[in-house]
Amino acid sequence: MKRIGVWVCSLLATGAVQAQSSGQVVQALAQRYAGIKTLRADVVVTTEIPSVQISPVQAKLVYKRPGRLSLKSSGIAILPRLPSGFSWETLADTTRFTALLLPPTSEGHNRLQQLQLIPVADTGELMVARIWLNENLLPIKSQLTTRSQGTIMIENRYGKAEHLGLPDQMIFVVDLQQFKLPKALTLEMNRRTKTVASTLTSGRIILDFSNYQINRPVRDDEL
Repeated sequence: MKRIGVWVCSLLATGAVQAQSSGQVVQALAQRYAGIKTLRADVVVTTEIPSVQISPVQAKLVYKRPGRLSLKSSGIAILPRLPSGFSWETLADTTRFTALLLPPTSEGHNRLQQLQLIPVADTGELMVARIWLNENLLPIKSQLTTRSQGTIMIENRYGKAEHLGLPDQMIFVVDLQQFKLPKALTLEMNRRTKTVASTLTSGRIILDFSNYQINRPVRDDEL
């Protein structure tokens, strides 16, 4: 059983970013997410790491509030280990995070607001997080700076499930110099790339979601 941070299923938002304070933005995100009690989805996990050959894997995502989430796969599914305690469930807790609105940026024809989150306690895995939000408060991309895994970039692409505030696809870009692969895959990558291993800098892990089911009963043995 593979487990990932609960925030995967928390990419939900409504309202406009402009003319709102950082506190209002965080509260809007948390309030919308509060409506999701349970969630299921089919997931295809595709790994694009140089010199590591892994076929796409079918998986089942199951979430139950508060903070219980699992991704059960039919094969090897490599996923980044996201910082514990970082989710829209805890985001509005001012004793855990300080939220700052940064100047907006442009990406193509989209104007994006930047929300920066700094943990109050400087002792956890997460050092700082930055989230880029569109005008509907949908997270378009995120950047997590961690102590043990370097920088993790996440891009969210929306389609059929946009009306739910859920991405059809998430793309994780990981720092291969710090990202921890399973030992067997690390040995395989080193065997194939002895002369160029030090030049490999990043890899991608792609999650394609389908068949979302919201607020249907979830049994404990599904988690």
